[in-house]
Parts: sequence; structure tokens; C-alpha cells
Amino acid sequence: MPLASSINLPPGAVKRAEAATRELASEYLDQIAARVQEKDFSITTVTVPGRPHEEIVRFAETEQVDIIVMCTRGHSGVSRWLIGSVADRITRSVNVPILLVRSPKDSRDTK
Repeated sequence: MPLASSINLPPGAVKRAEAATRELASEYLDQIAARVQEKDFSITTVTVPGRPHEEIVRFAETEQVDIIVMCTRGHSGVSRWLIGSVADRITRSVNVPILLVRSPKDSRDTK
């Protein structure tokens, strides 16, 4: 959901927050892309505003992407077979191969 619709902030603050969020997302994706490119894979990263599942599906169809690669948080027990709601919505909505990669546990998960 776009930031402006979920937080009551002045328009200027919303624009700055959205710009900062896009910058952080781009930096994160660039780091991931650099590691993949070291293995001689061609990769393009893109950030777009909007609802993630809708924008990813729209982009994949418009740009005719070869594959969608997503990180999803792993769970234990019965719920480990379930994937996140964004990944689930995308897998049900797009006719493009999808590779779901389990997220490594971070320090919050081990406490």
C-alpha cells in the first residue's frame, strides 16, 4: 500500500519518505544484483511505487520478463509450506516462471 495512504503526514514528508524508501530498495537490489552478476547472469532490477503484488505482475507482463526471483521468509512447522502473501498473490496471478528463495534467518529469528 502506498505510504501516503497509510500514514497521515504532510505531502512533503511523504515525498521524502517515499524517495528514501526507493533509494534504500534500489541499494539493496543493487547489492543482490552485483552478487548474481558475478556468476555471469544478466539481471535487471527495478523499483516502482504501488502495491507490490500488483506492480510486480504488471511489470512482468508489460516487460515480458524471463523469470521473477523473490525472497520469502521461511517458517517452521506446518506453516513452512506456506509462502508470504505477496509471493502467493504473484504466483496465482502471473504466467512467468517464479523462483522463490528462502530468506536466511536474521538475528531477530534466533531470539
